[in-house]
Amino acid sequence: MRVRVRVRVRVRLWGVAGTAHPATPEPVTASLEEVSHDHPATRWTVAHRQALTLHDRTPVDLQALRALPA
Repeated sequence: MRVRVRVRVRVRLWGVAGTAHPATPEPVTASLEEVSHDHPATRWTVAHRQALTLHDRTPVDLQALRALPA
């Protein structure tokens, strides 16, 4: 049985996840931190990936979708 599902999702770019370097000569910790784009530490962060936020979403039960008549 094939099930067709349409999904519409609004995604907003929030910031980055990466290694934040201090603006001082302190040693760098290798922890992964999430930094928003409007935070002053963004310019001192080496990004490993983008951080996104999801809006207007509704979780669904995939088993219930499979049970619907085609």
